[in-house]
Amino acid sequence: SSSADVVSVIRVTLSQNLQQELWIAEVQQGTQVKVVMVRTDPPATAPPASSAGVTLRKTLLLAQEMPILDVDFVPVGNERRMVILEPERITTYRQNTGTWVKDQSFEIAHSRPLPRDPRGRIVLGTGAASGPLFEAYLPGVLCAGSESNGQLVLSCTDTDAPWPIGSQKAFYNPARN
Repeated sequence: SSSADVVSVIRVTLSQNLQQELWIAEVQQGTQVKVVMVRTDPPATAPPASSAGVTLRKTLLLAQEMPILDVDFVPVGNERRMVILEPERITTYRQNTGTWVKDQSFEIAHSRPLPRDPRGRIVLGTGAASGPLFEAYLPGVLCAGSESNGQLVLSCTDTDAPWPIGSQKAFYNPARN
């Protein structure tokens, strides 16, 4: 057979990270394979438009030794407060010159021991004037946070009520480790 009858197969692969791209071409002619690699800078891209989808940002809000089970933000008076749910307390923070400063702290009484790996969830209220700003679910305890004269008021009760998970409700067994 002549060299004109040899079939060539070319496979091109692009590998990239934030700093550079790597183009890899594998050329097969008959039984012979040649590999060529070329490194290039990635093309400059414009930042995505606001309608392009979700933008994720990583920002450190708070660091502490006590485990944080959940965090959310609620309006109290004319301020936005950060609510931190811990296994044995709920603490609110307010912003002061770009830094979160501790505002109020509420101890949560537990009538039974906490599991070794406790879970917790904050669910924001509907915004109705008669409802709570948020509810905090802990193993065997439900707390409701509401506003009174620009301050947060918290009430907690023992309960085995199911936790809201999206549009469903699920039971959390507080005695299970």
